[in-house]
Amino acid sequence: MYSGLDCMKFHKDNGFTIIEIVITLTLVAILVAMAAPGFRSIVNNNQMTTQANELVASLMMARSEAVKRGTNVSVCASIDSAACNGSTNWDTGWIVFTDNQVAGTVDGGDSIIQTRGKTRKGITLVVSGMTFIRYQPSGFVASNCADCFNNLARIPSVKTGFARQMTGALLHLLPLSEAHASSGDNGLGSGHMGSEGSGNSEHGGVSPAGG
Repeated sequence: MYSGLDCMKFHKDNGFTIIEIVITLTLVAILVAMAAPGFRSIVNNNQMTTQANELVASLMMARSEAVKRGTNVSVCASIDSAACNGSTNWDTGWIVFTDNQVAGTVDGGDSIIQTRGKTRKGITLVVSGMTFIRYQPSGFVASNCADCFNNLARIPSVKTGFARQMTGALLHLLPLSEAHASSGDNGLGSGHMGSEGSGNSEHGGVSPAGG
């Protein structure tokens, strides 16, 4: 038989001392501190990729609707989800709409097909020189960018120097040759789409995806 003293001794031998707990917590804290920057970078990259994919999806919808409806369909930056704001900064959100009258303007006879709200906090989305992107019933955008197909769409990170190829669909959907997204010094994402051309989609484009 075990006495009460033996039982107490048994429990004491199988427990943890305060020193052991402190050492364990310290090691865990060190490991977390080492992993945090990499994890934060992964989260930022995922958020930027998600935002870019949302814009690509809207562009794909615009092209599809233009062909299906047999009419011009545009995508433009918007603040109120009701009209184009004429800005190249698209992180305020954007809309997809039929565009049969004044190009890049939601007129009386036009209808809004899709709306997107603000991008995630800390992510800036800029389409260089582009206030709207307009697809014709043929599925094409007016093009004077013959070399667009030969350029790679990349997402370089200014902070880490990391770069990777974006989906090839972006080259077929945006009337510009490049798409960029980067992580700023504050750890927040910023994006920049396009490095060539000026004006709206009437002044630069590529063939439709899969065309």
